[in-house]
Amino acid sequence: MTASHWNPSKYPFPETRELQIRYDPDLDILTLSDGTSASNGWDVAEDLMVFVDNDDRPHIITLEGAAKLLRPYLFPEAQPANAKKENPVQRV
Repeated sequence: MTASHWNPSKYPFPETRELQIRYDPDLDILTLSDGTSASNGWDVAEDLMVFVDNDDRPHIITLEGAAKLLRPYLFPEAQPANAKKENPVQRV
């Protein structure tokens, strides 16, 4: 299965488990998980991966470069006045 065949509406992130959110500042990776192990993973977009079980149900989502990507949205006032305005999120 490739990312283009993964259907998030068919297999939404499980709502029945507690969501675990972890950030590794050394690697700048944000991880969302329901605590279940996953057997396969796919790149969904640049720096965004979804890891699924054998039935293609998502259990782990990772975002590489999280601070760089999210900082302008979470802390817009911390951006330099002359910072280049660009949208780092690319639609797939």
